[in-house]
Amino acid sequence: MIEKSAGNPALCVQIEYCIIAIRQTGIPFPEILPLTAWRLRRIPGLIYNININSFWVMVTSMEDKQRDFVSYEYEGDLVRFHRKRSYTRSDTYALHCHYFYEVYYFIDGKVSYLVEGKKYIPTPHSILMLAPNVFHGVRVECDTGYERMSVHFSPLTVLSENTSLLLAPFTPDSALSDIYYEHVDSFGLDRYFEDICACAHMEDDLRDAALGLRTQNLLLEIVRMSRQVSGHSAGYDNAAVRQMILYLNEHLTDDLNLDLLSRQFYISKYYLNTLFKKATGTTVMNYVIHKRVAMARQLLAQGSSPARASEASGFQDYSSFFRAYKKIYGKAPSRM
Repeated sequence: MIEKSAGNPALCVQIEYCIIAIRQTGIPFPEILPLTAWRLRRIPGLIYNININSFWVMVTSMEDKQRDFVSYEYEGDLVRFHRKRSYTRSDTYALHCHYFYEVYYFIDGKVSYLVEGKKYIPTPHSILMLAPNVFHGVRVECDTGYERMSVHFSPLTVLSENTSLLLAPFTPDSALSDIYYEHVDSFGLDRYFEDICACAHMEDDLRDAALGLRTQNLLLEIVRMSRQVSGHSAGYDNAAVRQMILYLNEHLTDDLNLDLLSRQFYISKYYLNTLFKKATGTTVMNYVIHKRVAMARQLLAQGSSPARASEASGFQDYSSFFRAYKKIYGKAPSRM
């Protein structure tokens, strides 16, 4: 128990399973202490984070600010989540795609986020709704701290009778509009994220049950919010890139190459690739490969054999699929 100094018991915070790491040079605190919020505020040079609604406390020194912190992280078969704070600037977008749905909650920092060639600049307490196989990634544009929460979940997490309702905000239309919402803390969404993060310390059977229920509760609140306020949509910098992305996704399993695309869009191969990379952060064929591998991974999760998944996702031969899959996921497709 962390206790507030006399007079305000409402700020008491339970941290039954939390380790407080204090790395302030010259301050003789042991690693685990019953500290008061008042004392934390009195220690010069400390970054502290106290949350009353969930069970975590994060403390570090300003001198150690380059270290990245993970407050919570859990990877299950159906639900994965994390809360992280990092201090490392990045020059490029960490682009990827996956077969899970994702709700990304931006807490603070300075970042830009690419989603299928659209650039978003998140504001504190905003969310992005990312559907499966959507190519996306973040670029951290400062080293003063970037904090976020993220929940990834399989559609199997959602009861079948509620699927169309709860997943509707992820794909409002083909142009990916309305997937970004600001000031979501005013709707209490931060508390729903924290409830999910608190599952990290539960026993296995309780955690599995709680994650399913709490994820659906989060989605229900997002649907409720989406009916009261409109999301924001970023625009494409180039109309040609938008057409390319639509074409690639509609023909993902076809035999795609730069020569074909050059003829389709009446643009030279070199200029087409340069234009595409400027907008999306990656080359045309790297985009296609990541999309196909994510599709194959989804098929594998549904029980397809690696050979069948390779063919169904558009790879011309199994060896190409095997190399791409292992490069992206670090293991063979048979080890799904």
